[in-house]
Formats: sequence, C-alpha cells, structure tokens
Amino acid sequence: MPHLSPMNWIMTMMLMWLFMSLFMINTWWFIQSYKKPSTTSSSLISINWKW
Repeated sequence: MPHLSPMNWIMTMMLMWLFMSLFMINTWWFIQSYKKPSTTSSSLISINWKW
C-alpha cells in the first residue's frame, strides 16, 4: 500500500464518505418507495430540498 500524504488521506476519506452517504440515501429512498409507492415523488422532492 503506498504512503498517502495527509491531504490525500483527507480527500480519500471525503470521497468514501460521499459515496457512502449517496448509497445510504439511495437505499433509504428505495425502501421508502417500496413500502409506499404513492409517496415516491414526495420523497424525491424532499431529498432534493435537503441538498
């Protein structure tokens, strides 16, 4: 494993965190839409407003 400078390590952690949060949001959105198909559009709107 190559040695990472602190800046590269921070960038790597931020990217990993970003991908994980996107994955969690997608999973949560899928579960919500699966449980309540009628509220899919409202869930999508609320996610867009959060961002």
